[in-house]
Amino acid sequence: MHGRAVGRLLDSDLVTLLDGFSKSVPGAGNNATFTTIAGAVSYLRTDNNSTFGPAPSRPNAVLHPEQIRRLTQELAGIQAGGTGMPAQTVPEGPSADVISSYWRGNDPVFGVPIFEDGNISRDGSGDSKGGVFAREALALAMQSEISAEEERDASLRGTEIVTVGTWGESEIVDTWGVEILSATDAL
Repeated sequence: MHGRAVGRLLDSDLVTLLDGFSKSVPGAGNNATFTTIAGAVSYLRTDNNSTFGPAPSRPNAVLHPEQIRRLTQELAGIQAGGTGMPAQTVPEGPSADVISSYWRGNDPVFGVPIFEDGNISRDGSGDSKGGVFAREALALAMQSEISAEEERDASLRGTEIVTVGTWGESEIVDTWGVEILSATDAL
């Protein structure tokens, strides 16, 4: 449990960096679409900054589970049930394959592996901030590896477990990342 807790803390610290990219699409209240992902990839692969040039490596995407679900619905042509719109069944064939794998890093979209991160929070308006970025855009420095120690405490009739790790994270090149701010409220 300690390892998972420290892992979630490290992941949350890294996900917070996605909020720092100055380029942000499609915007609060809007669904992220394939056009959004394609636009982010195009932005990263072109020379948007004469100092740094195009992103040096293939971008990755880290998105909220609801952002990924909405991309899946767009590809499969499935509409969620709601006011004035009947729910549709999952179609057979390629759409069913896409829905079953749900991407999550399995199948690149526009050459970008898409990863789900449940630690991306949802704001009070039902929006979340994911991102498309080259790995060189962000940095993680580990001062010490995560380690755990046990100490017997007879007065508590138990063993205390202390987990410690030291790290720092930073944005290195702003133009090598795009924030994906979009609606993630549950449908």
